[in-house]
Amino acid sequence: MAPIKKKTLSKEEIAKKKSDQAKRRLEKIKNDPVLLAEYKEKERLKYLKKKEKGQRKCVKDMTPREHRKARKNWVAYSSDYRKKQKIRDNTDKYVDQNTPPSSEDEIIPAAPLLNNEREAEARRRSIVQRRKRNSMLRRKDLLIEI
Repeated sequence: MAPIKKKTLSKEEIAKKKSDQAKRRLEKIKNDPVLLAEYKEKERLKYLKKKEKGQRKCVKDMTPREHRKARKNWVAYSSDYRKKQKIRDNTDKYVDQNTPPSSEDEIIPAAPLLNNEREAEARRRSIVQRRKRNSMLRRKDLLIEI
């Protein structure tokens, strides 16, 4: 009888399987306080080793060029995070609005307009900052003229 061949997995399947296992392992660690303390200590020691080697730098130790590069990365990371959050929120809203109620007398409450409130708050902050900036510039101009 011929040996049974194992099904070969693609690179994507292998990567997904590996990441799923890592997520499960981390979840198990996070649920146990003793394991979590050990994990945090291990991560802290790894961080300190990297810092000694010079692979990690504090902002105060960076050159201006390195700081700009790091800040650029931070901006990119945070914008990606915000995009993902927005997509998740929009999909949740879409599902909530387009899912029929489970019973006839159940009424779905209207979702709050968080996005509009955020935009209004951002506009208000922008106006306040602009006013501060303009008043500061006016004061500097007066000092220069004197």
